[in-house]
Amino acid sequence: MANKKARVLVDTRIGDLSLQPNDVIEAPTSVIKSLGDNVDANKAAVAFCIDQPGSRVVVLNDSGNDSDDDQDDDPNGGDGDPDDDQGDQQ
Repeated sequence: MANKKARVLVDTRIGDLSLQPNDVIEAPTSVIKSLGDNVDANKAAVAFCIDQPGSRVVVLNDSGNDSDDDQDDDPNGGDGDPDDDQGDQQ
């Protein structure tokens, strides 16, 4: 099943995950439809949110659970940028 993106319009909880207005979720169409009027799947609305500073895109699997794709993959808490000075030896 193909994933679809939608803009979150109101504070919404999916299981343990809290979503805020203007978050963008990427999820199977069935999950997007199950959220009803809490989201807007219009492409222009999604693009607007993604273009905003500090925007957050949360990827959900078919059961509506966070797949952690929006999380930082650096176990040391950095931003994953090898060019920054975090942890560099002088």
